[in-house]
Amino acid sequence: MVSAVGRCCPQIDGGGVRDPTEGDREPPPRSPDEPPAGRDWPEPADSDERPPATGGLGGFASDSGLVYRRVGAYVIDSLLVALTTTVVGVASGVISMDFEAPAIDPSLALWMLIFEVLYRWSMQSAFGATLGKLALGLRLVAADGSPAGPLQILVREIALGVMLGVAQATGWAILPALVQVLLVYVVIHRPDRRSLHDLTVQTRVIRVKPSDSDTPMRPV
Repeated sequence: MVSAVGRCCPQIDGGGVRDPTEGDREPPPRSPDEPPAGRDWPEPADSDERPPATGGLGGFASDSGLVYRRVGAYVIDSLLVALTTTVVGVASGVISMDFEAPAIDPSLALWMLIFEVLYRWSMQSAFGATLGKLALGLRLVAADGSPAGPLQILVREIALGVMLGVAQATGWAILPALVQVLLVYVVIHRPDRRSLHDLTVQTRVIRVKPSDSDTPMRPV
């Protein structure tokens, strides 16, 4: 009698009513993509919480503005050096202004390179930056962020001058440009944004706030 009532009537379990046939039902089918219950699964590979890239083209996407500033500063300084050397060369007769038979002393390129090294060394030793770097909010410092020393800066600029000088000495007009492209390539693909001549003496170029040139920001 009791078992018949149990089979035809719902049973009271705790605070609710339970269907006596509930235990006989099969669980709903599980999706193939759904992990089993009670197991910890790793995040998918394409999760949005991946760490940001710091080097190579991935890092360049976030630092591109800083890299452009460094390239722009180099272009500004090179134009200033070329203009100054040209004016001095014309005044001293090294460069002839005779347009029918123009003449340029072959040693002009060497003197221009020497002047560029001295210009960069003197400016960065005195002010921590060349005119191009000052215009674009950059500064040269040691690898640890402290001011770079005069000897350290001199070796850095001589290393740059030697690389460009050897390229010019080959007589291939395109080789100096390729050396400069290589220097930019190294800056783009290094997480600390240092180039070959920075690595020789452990220096780096940083960006500074326009309102406070003594406060360094992100490395270039």
